Order: sequence, then structure tokens, then C-alpha cells
Amino acid sequence: MNPILAEFLSYRDKHGLIQPGPLGSLNGILYTGESMVVMKDNDVLTPQVEDELFKVIKSCELYPGLMTRTPTFAGGQQAHDDYVGFLAACYQCKRYDLAEIVLQYGQRTTKFGFIPFKFVFNTVIPGTMLHPTTEAQNAKRPWYERLFTRYFAEPGFRINFSAWLGRLPQFVAHVYWASNKKPPLLHRIAQAIVIWNNSKLKDGGHPDTWMLTWLMVRTMDNRCWMGRWAAKKFYANMHRIFGPEGLKKLFYIGGKHPINKYWVK
Repeated sequence: MNPILAEFLSYRDKHGLIQPGPLGSLNGILYTGESMVVMKDNDVLTPQVEDELFKVIKSCELYPGLMTRTPTFAGGQQAHDDYVGFLAACYQCKRYDLAEIVLQYGQRTTKFGFIPFKFVFNTVIPGTMLHPTTEAQNAKRPWYERLFTRYFAEPGFRINFSAWLGRLPQFVAHVYWASNKKPPLLHRIAQAIVIWNNSKLKDGGHPDTWMLTWLMVRTMDNRCWMGRWAAKKFYANMHRIFGPEGLKKLFYIGGKHPINKYWVK
């Protein structure tokens, strides 16, 4: 086995997901997807390992296109980061069919009162925007959640806006690009604005911001003139802050992770 590939695979957890370090993370899907992109860049990802890693990620699905954190942690996925990593790997490996399953799930309509929503990925109560709660817990939620909960949720539940990933148009665009489809115009514009805005980080910013933005840039892959302009700004600022080594200086446990060592572009 190629030594670079073996180094990546040494970071797998008991489920087979690649982790950022020995303590593990609930974002194993994200790090697995990102590792697959870097392995692909280094031309060490074999078809056998690619299929194996995609199979592990797919084992985290509750329903086709709806992912949990791990195969044994059903209710913890309420964010977009794991999807971003997985979808970037789908695009780089030309597994558009896997990305399209996420797109198809996102295009399902979830009713919230009389308002239809799309791109709702709720692993707690799938097909709804509800989450179990108590009065004390609900009192700590943002005012708009309390307002909508009061009028639209049944007793013992709250409205879970975190599961509505459609509130992030840059993510919706990412799903389309990963499926090898052109996103709607407004989503392309929004994604370019987000990439451009993230390129203006002055102090290095949070590692997650760089990671997720880089994965979106790689998946958009210069297929949109607005995105090309934003990506150019992103890379220019990245090299200004981190130097010619780019994101090698940013990720994971002091540079020991193979993502640090073998990051290419």
C-alpha cells in the first residue's frame, strides 16, 4: 500500500471514518471527505479504498441523503459541515450519483405551518422541523424560535431552525455543484459573496471557515465566473496569510495530520 494512503487510513476510527486526531471528533464524515480530496490530489486514492470510504459514510444515513454523525449516533447531525466534506469528495471522485441523492432529499418539501421549506435535514424527527424540548430549554432559544414554537409546534416540541440548511444558500449551491448540476442564479451569487467575504479574513480566522470555504471552492471548480473571481480572492488572501504552503499551516494537531503534510492546493 502507498505510504501516504496508509498514513491517512491510520487515522480511521472504529467505524472506519477518518478522524483529525487521537481524541476523535463527531465530524468524521467531514474529515473523511476532506482526506479523500487530498488523497485524490496526491493520486494515492485507490478505487478500492474510495469505495470503502464511501460505503462507511453511506452507513451513516438514516434515509438516502439524510446523514447522522456516525452509524451509531442518530440524532446529532444538525449542521452542514459533514455534508460539505462528503459532497466535495463526491465531486472530486466523480460520484455525482451519491451527491444527487443528497440533492433529491433536500428538494423534498417540509411543511412548517402553512409555509413549505426545502433542504431540511432533521435527524431527530425526520421530515419535520420539530425537536423535543422542555419549557426551560425553550426559554433559552432565540426569540424567533420561541415565537414560531408558540404558534406552530405541539407541546413538548420546538421549531428546529438549525436543521433547515436551506437558510445557507452557499450550501445549496454546493449540493448542486457536487451533483454536477448548475445551481440557481441567486444561489450562485450568494455562494460567490460568501467565498469573497471569507477571503477577507485578516487574522487567520477560524480553521473551520477556511476548511469549508476551500471545499466549496474546489467543488465549484471554476464553473461560474462569479465563483472564479471569488475563488481568486480567496486563494490570494490565503497565501498572504499562510504563505506559499497555504492551508498546510492551518489544519489539525500541530501539522502532524496527513492533511497538513500532503495538502496541495
